[in-house]
Amino acid sequence: MNRNMLLLNGVLLVLVAALGFTLREHWLSARQQENEMLQRQTQVPPVIPPPPLPPAKSVTPAQYFEVADRTLFSKDRNATVIQDPPPPPPPAPPMPDLPYYHGQMSLGDPIVLLSNAKISQRSYRAGESIGEFKVIRFDRDRIAFDWKGKTVERALAELRLKETAQTAQAGAVPSGAPAGAVTPPAPGPVASASAFTPAKALSTTITSVGNNDSNSGGDSVLGPELSATERACVEADTSASGAVHSGYRKVSMMTLLGPVCYWVKQP
Repeated sequence: MNRNMLLLNGVLLVLVAALGFTLREHWLSARQQENEMLQRQTQVPPVIPPPPLPPAKSVTPAQYFEVADRTLFSKDRNATVIQDPPPPPPPAPPMPDLPYYHGQMSLGDPIVLLSNAKISQRSYRAGESIGEFKVIRFDRDRIAFDWKGKTVERALAELRLKETAQTAQAGAVPSGAPAGAVTPPAPGPVASASAFTPAKALSTTITSVGNNDSNSGGDSVLGPELSATERACVEADTSASGAVHSGYRKVSMMTLLGPVCYWVKQP
């Protein structure tokens, strides 16, 4: 038994010696590797410099429009300029008084007798102008004018009422005038509407108007102008139909309503 113990101890010593030798070899190898690592020179790679920074842009006020538009403290601060409203258009000029109606004739080309405060009574056809008004059309009841592109249509009775009212106002005796004083007629070419009733339109209209010497131009034969080519007769004229005087030819005829007389300018 002692012999086995000695043998076992001998084996253990051999194992311990082998283990110690192996540990020493590993330690020496590690030391040598460490020395080699410490003595090795490390190669540093070249460092590439970074690219240069872009230059800073200059600041412009336009870059702050969005800041001004979206401010939370003042909503009226924005880049939109508020323009002043355009001035209102000037008011339209008032329409002057319509011409006065005195009568009309239907022989041949229909004519209407009109006047106003500045133009004496004379005849007009459709398409002719009296003052600012242009005659468009007329019949026995109504008449239409053109005034600055607008059509103004009135009943003939309305124009007669205006004429009658103005005549009555002009013939009224002013308060404070002495008793029996006669008021002179109102100035202007307005004639009495009763002189141009339908019953007298063909028989007495042209001849009665001829009594106005201011419209006849001082001629004892030719009456006032009815149109650009026609003139009325006067009551004192006894010349026959077809007579020629001062470039005008007399036309006289008998109609159902009475005699008709006027002068026509020769071409």
